[in-house]
Amino acid sequence: GRAAPKPRPSATAAQPRHAMSISQGSMDSRAPQARLRRACGALRMQGRLQILPLSMVLVLLLASLPSPSLAVNGGKVMKLDADNFNTAIRENKFVLLSWHSTTCTACEDVSRKLEDAAEKLHAAGSPVLVASCDGNFWGALRDKYGVMRYPTLQWFKYGEMQPYTGGADSAMEIVEWASRKGRPWAAKPDTPEKLKALEATEIAIILAYFKEPKGEAYDTFFRVGDDIEDVRFAVTSDAATAKAAGLKREGVVALTNFEDEARAAVPYKGKLTDEAALRAFVSAEKLPLSIEFKPAHEERIYNRDVPKQLFLLSHARDVVPGGKPLETFREVSKEFRGRLVFVHAALEVPATEPLLKHFGAGGQEYPLVLGLASGAGGGKYMHRGGFNQKELAEFARSVVNGTAQHYYKSANVPEKAKEKGVTVVVSKEFHRIVNDPTKDVLLEVYAPWCEHCKKLEPIMSKLAQRFKDVDSVVIAKMNGEENEHPMVAPRGYPSLFFFPASSEMLVTPYDNGEKPRTLKALTEFVLQQARTPVSDDMLYHPPKLSEEEREEKKLQRHLRTARREIDAKGIYSTGTMDDSSKSFVEGMIKEQLRKEVHGEL
Repeated sequence: GRAAPKPRPSATAAQPRHAMSISQGSMDSRAPQARLRRACGALRMQGRLQILPLSMVLVLLLASLPSPSLAVNGGKVMKLDADNFNTAIRENKFVLLSWHSTTCTACEDVSRKLEDAAEKLHAAGSPVLVASCDGNFWGALRDKYGVMRYPTLQWFKYGEMQPYTGGADSAMEIVEWASRKGRPWAAKPDTPEKLKALEATEIAIILAYFKEPKGEAYDTFFRVGDDIEDVRFAVTSDAATAKAAGLKREGVVALTNFEDEARAAVPYKGKLTDEAALRAFVSAEKLPLSIEFKPAHEERIYNRDVPKQLFLLSHARDVVPGGKPLETFREVSKEFRGRLVFVHAALEVPATEPLLKHFGAGGQEYPLVLGLASGAGGGKYMHRGGFNQKELAEFARSVVNGTAQHYYKSANVPEKAKEKGVTVVVSKEFHRIVNDPTKDVLLEVYAPWCEHCKKLEPIMSKLAQRFKDVDSVVIAKMNGEENEHPMVAPRGYPSLFFFPASSEMLVTPYDNGEKPRTLKALTEFVLQQARTPVSDDMLYHPPKLSEEEREEKKLQRHLRTARREIDAKGIYSTGTMDDSSKSFVEGMIKEQLRKEVHGEL
């Protein structure tokens, strides 16, 4: 046997990928022989390998096999922690991992589906290990793998983390996705009929013909096929099957049957041992001239081999075969195959809404062409020239070369400058408000759906109230879902940044990992960072409450909580109670809480 190749470090994709150092021997079915060979090699290097007794051979062979408890786990979801995490990821070729929290209600539903999926995968003989890890309890592991919310699913192949791009509405969705990702690296059609049947199920196939499955050319094809997952690879040793694919001698061919395009058989003309050239060929031929934007095509659109995309957004009549904008777009794509993924989307289709939101591209003139480059140095771009083949090609070239001008989305300027005393910032107004050299600005970047942001909202309001009489200090907030700016790159929500009064446009992040987000802590932070001196007597301090006022405030807080709990049960929202009934119930709750506050119960 021989050791399987090391996995190629992935190009930066739509989400960050984290590579782990792993041994070669855990990579495919040939790994046990490879481990045994290396073990013998180590003994030989030490001059200790003479004639091994059978017992020693068995010991070495058994030591080379993966642990059954990790590789199979009996169809159960394996619980990972700091002790077994690295071993599980290292010793299993494929791992589907769920990050959860014991306080997360949505995690319970996903956990049940994962348990069902693990049983189904095990029954089908899949090599996929299904595992889970409590991110709150094992915070260091959670942070290492960039988990920011629960539940989060991640996929590991050869110890390398990749984003989970499948659905989770049912256990079968999880099973189908994991089965496809964990399937054998290549199909093996040995008759023309089997190749025809394979073509009927795949829109693109990279087929290799080798008289014998060995040698340097075969190894090169294996490395590429085992690493690239978003196109089906196949290998045959049958001359008749190769002839049906258009191969008269050993070689590689791309068989494609894309929607709205005729079947094509494109031969690879480079050296069979040139891995880089073979990868470039696969990247160029595995995709159509333009892909329709929809969830089922997500993996093909955001693939790691071509991490840059060009999007055509227009009305449905423009992005159908024969539509002039789409045909112009496809003509441009021919020059950039393998370097850009061309995507078209109809504005009337609901699936396009996330794309519009991601770019902040609503209300523009259409057709509109947008660019996206993932990872470090990447960004969003908007074509502002004419919609013709020449100018579109120039824009595409600038995206490929990294010379395109960055585009940052922005919400419209709000009618009211402040909300509860906090200044509202949008990208269009960022420089005027945040980079004002006469102002010290504390900016919160938040998301409307973020629970932590909702908890911080009253604190930010009180902070703004505290500094309301200090003209040099601005307490502000910006919706990170609708606005972007190069000076703020939040790793999560909420994120706080301080911009001192300076013409140098400096920024200091507030370390949420070590500093509490309390009124006292944030007040001290602003006072410490402010370039313009602020004394305590300049701050607003509300008058102290009497005992009765504190009790009443506590009562009102309990009452609001009770109302939320009632509303959560649907009593108010479903309309099953009229106004008088609501008043009666609230009166009962209020009286009950008043007795609790006063210690009568």
